[in-house]
Amino acid sequence: MIFIDALHVKVRDGQVTNRPIYVVIAVTVGGERDILGLWAGDGGEGTKFWLAVLTEIKNRGVADVCIAVCDGLPGLGDAITTVGTRHGADLCDPLNPQHLPACLPQVLGTDVKGQ
Repeated sequence: MIFIDALHVKVRDGQVTNRPIYVVIAVTVGGERDILGLWAGDGGEGTKFWLAVLTEIKNRGVADVCIAVCDGLPGLGDAITTVGTRHGADLCDPLNPQHLPACLPQVLGTDVKGQ
């Protein structure tokens, strides 16, 4: 499972601008957490950007991603499909609770729906 989110920081590049720094964190099957990397964006990231990020992560040794948790990043789903994983990854938007049960294994999904 990977979590992808952005931190917005002020960067001076001739002038001061706000830029997103994307953080990718993985949780392994054994429950260990690893920071896979930080990537600076320009605010208009799409499939090409995410394809480069996911290819880099795959080249570093990440064998499979089952669930990608992010908040509606454009182009990420297409990039995951292109890079390919053994099981195919499900995108989960944590900011929209009605979609959460669909992202969980069926055993857990029924417990969440009842709450």
